[in-house]
Amino acid sequence: MNVVCNECGKFLFETKQINLGGVGFEAQQKGFVYKNAVLFSDKYRSLFFCNHECRKAFYDKNIPKNEKVSAALEDLKKDIPEMAKDVSKKMANLVNALNKK
Repeated sequence: MNVVCNECGKFLFETKQINLGGVGFEAQQKGFVYKNAVLFSDKYRSLFFCNHECRKAFYDKNIPKNEKVSAALEDLKKDIPEMAKDVSKKMANLVNALNKK
């Protein structure tokens, strides 16, 4: 699969990966920008960009603003530190329980 920038069309890289989430992870590891626009668009899903400037230009032209979804995402982001702490504690408990067996 050839991955190109959804804004300018520049070739980014080639991958054997077929799962778009996996391709997105690979893109980010290579320094490119990957976005999943499913919450903001019925037309676009996985998007790949050279850089943040191309992402911004594409979004400004093609992805409608949705204040409700943006607000919900921002609200969820506030909970990430507490959720991460909770998961960490539970994983530690699980590891301790497994080590006792």
